[in-house]
Amino acid sequence: MSAKKNNFAIVSIAPILVRRCHKQAGNRPYPTRPPNLPSSRQGIAMSDQPKIFVNLAVKNLDRAVAFYTQLGYTFNAKFTDENATCMIVGENIFVMLLVEPFFQSFTKKSICDTSKSVEALLGLLAESREKVDELVEKAIAAGAVIPKEPTDYGFMYQRSYEDLDGHTWEVFYMDPNAEPHAAQQ
Repeated sequence: MSAKKNNFAIVSIAPILVRRCHKQAGNRPYPTRPPNLPSSRQGIAMSDQPKIFVNLAVKNLDRAVAFYTQLGYTFNAKFTDENATCMIVGENIFVMLLVEPFFQSFTKKSICDTSKSVEALLGLLAESREKVDELVEKAIAAGAVIPKEPTDYGFMYQRSYEDLDGHTWEVFYMDPNAEPHAAQQ
């Protein structure tokens, strides 16, 4: 599997990095930071802004990477192996795509069958209605399923798609000049 280079760095210890550190530490409890990472965190951007890592179980990592690549996302090769990859959504937003057996190793709960249940609705704010349509059309072309028709609330325009593993993504645009309360009356 190939991963594209990116311009972003990771601040949090993502599951794949934690797992690697666990193995390096001789199966001791997970360290608070990787043992080989310099205290200066060389190469890892630090900021006061929180970063979010969403972990999603996927059946086939190569297929998932191909799908999201068609949508324009890039991946952090540093946090990619046969079990997982780090998809860059934004400067502070990352999605860890984990093959199901690897994902299962982080929880005692069952993995959600996304063909029958919704595990979460993943919302992405776009900069315009056109960008909403553009991303969803790319998802459709890459094999996504459309679970419902577009919704226009006046102040907010929204479209949804389900990726190849059934995860529901809500892509929306909110007009910064519109009054949300006026649209509800």
